Amino acid sequence: MVILFALLLLPASACIWVEGSNLAGEHRRIEGTHPDQRLTEALLTDPEEKLDLLADSPPPPESDTASLKEREGVKELLSGNYDRAIGLLQQIEADHPGRYSTAANLGTAYELQDDLESALKWIQEGVRRNPDSHHGSEWLHVEILKARIELRNNPSYLHDRRLIPLPETFTDSTPISVGGHTHTAQAIGEAIFYQLQERLVFVKDPDPVIADLMFTFGRIEGRVNVIESGKRLLQMTRRFGFPRPALITREIDIYDKAIADAKTRKTIRTILSITLALAAFTAFIIFAWKTKRFCLTRKAHNQHRATMA
Repeated sequence: MVILFALLLLPASACIWVEGSNLAGEHRRIEGTHPDQRLTEALLTDPEEKLDLLADSPPPPESDTASLKEREGVKELLSGNYDRAIGLLQQIEADHPGRYSTAANLGTAYELQDDLESALKWIQEGVRRNPDSHHGSEWLHVEILKARIELRNNPSYLHDRRLIPLPETFTDSTPISVGGHTHTAQAIGEAIFYQLQERLVFVKDPDPVIADLMFTFGRIEGRVNVIESGKRLLQMTRRFGFPRPALITREIDIYDKAIADAKTRKTIRTILSITLALAAFTAFIIFAWKTKRFCLTRKAHNQHRATMA
C-alpha cells in the first residue's frame, strides 16, 4: 500500500550519540539524533522532490489495482493537484473500502485543501483502522486538526493556551492528558517529531499550530534529552510566529543558565583535579626528600651512597 507518510519522513541517519547538558547542569550522552537538524532538512525539502522518491520506489504488483491507483493519487497530491487526488482516493475507497492508507491519504489531501472537517473525519477513520501507524502518532494529527478548526473560528485560540498543556516541571515518564487520553512526555515528544517532519515539507510560512508544537517540543527535548537541542528548537519557533516571544526568551534563559552552570562545574572539576594532582606531587617530593629516597644532584647522590655504605 502506498502511504504518503513513508515518503515524507526523511531517511534515518546512522546511530549517533548526542552530547549535551541537562537542566541540572550535568553532562549527558545519549543515543539518538538531533531533531532540530532533521526538522530543518524537512523545511528545506520541496514536496515535488518526493515525486522522485515515488518514481524510484518499486511499484505494486499489477494485480494490486488499489495500490496502483493510490500511487497515482499520491502523485497528484505531491504535485499540488488536491482535487484530482481526492477524486482518485474516493474512488479507491468506494471500490476497496477499509484500507488504512486510503483514509490517511484522504485526510492529508483534505487538510492541504483546507477542508478541515473532512480531513478530521478521515484521519479519525484512519486511526480507527490502524492506531499504530505513523509510529502511533496519529492521535496528535487528530488534535492538530481540532486546533486548526478552533483557530479558524478564533485566531487567538493558541495565544494563551497550548495544544498540549505541559506542567512547569516534568520528566520523560510524566503522564500528560491530551484529548481525553494519557501519554508520557517522552511519547508526546516523539509524536510531535514525526508530525512535524511531515508538515514541514509542506508548511514553510508562519503557522500558529507549527509554532505551538515546536515550542512544546523544545521544552520536552530540553527536559528529557539535552538542553542544547531544546534551545535550538525554541529558536526555530520564532520563524513560525509563536504569539508570545517572551515565553521563548524565558525558556532559553533557563537553558542558558543550565549551560553556564554546566561549564562552571566543568571548570571547577578541572581546577580541583589539577590542584589535587599538584598537591599529591608536592607531597611526594617532600616525602622523598625527607627520606632520601632520591637525590636532586649527582653530588648529593654520591654523598647519600657514601653514607649508606
